[in-house]
Amino acid sequence: MMVAQELDPETPYVFIQSACSNDPTALNDKGSKIITRLEKGGAAGPGSNGWTKLKWPVTYKFVRKKDKFTASVSFDRGKSFKSIKTGDKKDESSIVFNDPVYVGIAINGHNGGATTGTAKVTDIFLNNQNTFTVESVGKLSTVWGKIRSIFR
Repeated sequence: MMVAQELDPETPYVFIQSACSNDPTALNDKGSKIITRLEKGGAAGPGSNGWTKLKWPVTYKFVRKKDKFTASVSFDRGKSFKSIKTGDKKDESSIVFNDPVYVGIAINGHNGGATTGTAKVTDIFLNNQNTFTVESVGKLSTVWGKIRSIFR
């Protein structure tokens, strides 16, 4: 899950990183944490360093309250969530965005192009509304239809 200021590769953003591959070219860290880029073109780094252990299937919850983003995970298909905090590690990050923002799914192998990241994404909810049920009109309906078909 990613929240970005603009549709620009250098934009400020905050997202939940999942490093779960057992591929030898992948990062050694396995789990979830929040990554944040505070300024345009700036460095990206841990907004949190929770590294909650993962098991599948996993459901993420990303909550924004003003400038603070908090992450939690569920391993029972969203019935109960737990913080990604582990020990003294955090489950939150703060970043100032000017509304509106872009919200989406970011998938990356995160290893300099050595492998391609893959994921199966199902059921995306925004403000407790299933985004796959949203219907749009005009030109947007064509774009939305293409986006929906990718995730079905």
